[in-house]
Amino acid sequence: MNECEITRYLKHAVLNENFRRLVDDDIEKSFQDYKLTEVEKSILRERSLDMTKLVSTAINDILTNLVGNSHEKWGVDEPVDYVTTQQSVMVRLITVIPPPPVTITPPPPPPTTRPSKKTKAEHFSIAAPDFKGLADKVFHEDGEDRYTKVLNLITELSEKGYLDSSITQPNKDTKDVDIYIVGLGIMNVDQITREAEYILSKSKTVLYVENGIGVDEFLKSKCENAINLVSEYEEDQDRMIAYRAMAAKVLDTALEGGPITFGLYGHPTVFAYPPFLIKQAADLLGLKVKVVPGISAMDCIFTDLMIDPGTAGMQMYEATELLMRERPLHNDVPALIWQIGAIETALYSQMPSNAQRFERFKEYLLKFYPAEHTVHSIYCSNYFMMPATLHSFKIEDIGDYAEQLHAGHTLYIPPCEYREVVDEYLAKDIMDVEHLKKITGGG
Repeated sequence: MNECEITRYLKHAVLNENFRRLVDDDIEKSFQDYKLTEVEKSILRERSLDMTKLVSTAINDILTNLVGNSHEKWGVDEPVDYVTTQQSVMVRLITVIPPPPVTITPPPPPPTTRPSKKTKAEHFSIAAPDFKGLADKVFHEDGEDRYTKVLNLITELSEKGYLDSSITQPNKDTKDVDIYIVGLGIMNVDQITREAEYILSKSKTVLYVENGIGVDEFLKSKCENAINLVSEYEEDQDRMIAYRAMAAKVLDTALEGGPITFGLYGHPTVFAYPPFLIKQAADLLGLKVKVVPGISAMDCIFTDLMIDPGTAGMQMYEATELLMRERPLHNDVPALIWQIGAIETALYSQMPSNAQRFERFKEYLLKFYPAEHTVHSIYCSNYFMMPATLHSFKIEDIGDYAEQLHAGHTLYIPPCEYREVVDEYLAKDIMDVEHLKKITGGG
């Protein structure tokens, strides 16, 4: 950790009133103050001691020489008190609240015919008959508010299987985009790309789904009209209800006048369903959409665990989807099983799991792996100063970690078998110059 990194975090701590509260010595009282869920408390208890030691050491090493002129260095009007500064930083770092997971519901099969890109007027003539009237009604003044009409269209599209998940050609035309959909990364504001930052700054409105520390302030510094849609989630509610509401609000705002931006935690098309709802409905409403990538948990998992998917391949499944469809697992290929903490439910919940939740999952894994095979559950950090949360255990012991495995955890299963080379001729040819000449223009 260098001086620049610490200074950056101290600057955020001093300038932001949200992080000026002092840290209470009684961590349980602090939990109540921050209104954390049981899952979040478990995470913080696990990290608090190591984190306190890390931050205290770093601050003591650096602030000794910085505090005296900190107000000049950071552009703050008044000198900064050493103790207050240290406590402010601690507040910023220990209130690490994991964002609400956005679990993808696999899109239904694509329709037999798919609408082509048309002008706004032409869209209504090529829309599927079931949806043409709903799309047309959005623009009619009939006393019903537009948001409700857009929500009805979204609901019909998702319920009747019109959503198209087939591959589309990248949209090279970036002129007159109505809706940008961008990924915000998983490390609060530190992983927002320059491309996303530029888009945010030129948007009339930013709607987003993220509750990381400092994200609200950052987005509002780029666009004054920034609105967080996290409140659409409700405990024990079908997540699809929240996804439809988010999509409808984005579309309704875009119809008011763009460009607008919809920002999501991580990558916008990785375990995120609203972008698919928005894209299909936007085509029917004549709105142009551009999707911009972000850093996903998968990117961070590859670095945190030092995994190269090019060596032995990689198989990935969402946990509940894996069980429902009984997809086969190849035990000679590394596997990532996503959102194991949200397994066996489509309802939104922040309640901690118990061992029973993982019984069916464990029994399914035992069809492919030995009970004593060691697996690793990882939750990537929201702060560059903090390591990822990692639990390593035998498959047969997964229930013992039930309370720690919240919905943000991904299970990494290393291979337990080694696949021998079958095509020995190809194995020889890959290093043969004459073979290279045969398969290229060099022959």
